[in-house]
Amino acid sequence: MELKLTKTLDCNLSRPLSIHFLRRFSKAAEAEDIQYATSKYFIELAIIDSNMAYYNPSEIAASSLFLSLNILKGNAKLAMGVDDSCWTPTLQCYSRYSVEHIKPIARKIASIARNARTVKLKAVYNKYKSTKFQRISMRPELYGALIDSIIKNGN
Repeated sequence: MELKLTKTLDCNLSRPLSIHFLRRFSKAAEAEDIQYATSKYFIELAIIDSNMAYYNPSEIAASSLFLSLNILKGNAKLAMGVDDSCWTPTLQCYSRYSVEHIKPIARKIASIARNARTVKLKAVYNKYKSTKFQRISMRPELYGALIDSIIKNGN
């Protein structure tokens, strides 16, 4: 009977995806296209990593956006730590996550992204090598001193 009711109401009972949350958070952050595309790359890498299955889709989206905002907003030249000011009060309000909550997740995603070109499953890495996806996986920021510092220090 429940199945008949669900079909009659045409309800969509699927789980929300990280990409749905990313769209919302990106609008709140007024993120540029390259930051949005990089966040999508991080999300796709995180989705296929079994260690990330523990996290909610909204946490993965928020952490991916936080990481891409830090890497692509000129911090790559700093080569040290993350800038917490990228996660504005507006983003905290929309995501309901504090910087302290998403930093450890962003650190794990940074590690996954750093190792993407050397792991066995390279489909996402190869997909984002194409010009259609702005060659995101080839960007030097993903393999520089800043991302190494984020992975090692967690700052």
